[in-house]
Amino acid sequence: SKGFANRLIIKKKNKLDNLSNSEIIAHAFQFHASGDTKTASKYYQYYLDKGNLDPRVLTNYAVILKNNKQINQAIKLFKKS
Repeated sequence: SKGFANRLIIKKKNKLDNLSNSEIIAHAFQFHASGDTKTASKYYQYYLDKGNLDPRVLTNYAVILKNNKQINQAIKLFKKS
């Protein structure tokens, strides 16, 4: 069962790798708007991990972090935006 979970994670990672930056942002915004902040956070983090610094992503992700009481991380992203 552990191997199965690892395959799912790898599969999901590959799925994100196949998306363009604009598609990653669009999906993140869609998840965020629907209230799925956990999935939106994954997309925002993936986008930022690629070295991108879109102010909309930084601000939206910072809001999620702030709402999750991760204040220091949120402040860093707000400053970057």
